[in-house]
Amino acid sequence: MLIPISTLEEDKEVIDRALELGNRLKSNLTFLHVNKGRLIKAGAGLEFMEKPKDDGFSKEEILNYIHEEKVRKKVHVEVETLEHIDIGLAISENVLKFELLVVGHKKSNIFDRILGGHTLQKVINSVNCDVYVVNQKGR
Repeated sequence: MLIPISTLEEDKEVIDRALELGNRLKSNLTFLHVNKGRLIKAGAGLEFMEKPKDDGFSKEEILNYIHEEKVRKKVHVEVETLEHIDIGLAISENVLKFELLVVGHKKSNIFDRILGGHTLQKVINSVNCDVYVVNQKGR
């Protein structure tokens, strides 16, 4: 099971639900955090990715939070971090070896939809596995 997360604070509901689901299904869980970089065009067809800024996410922080929950639930957990320009594409590329994708959904406003579209919708349309959507209330 692959669970993309942005920050511990924003995604506690998703993490908790994934742990519950993983326990029920006796499934291994892999939490994926993508640090979004920015593509820089350098002329003459050269492009490179600017190193993403530190977004405050710590692999150890999420492992510590998950470990507290894991004590009650016997679930194998891994955390992966990677750098990519497109978060949706990074998720789509990394979900290939998983049977289930667990994602959080936050209500967005009209400006979010006009400016960037829905990353979640793009991911759901591009993956070949089942998707479990956690409705993140209060967001």
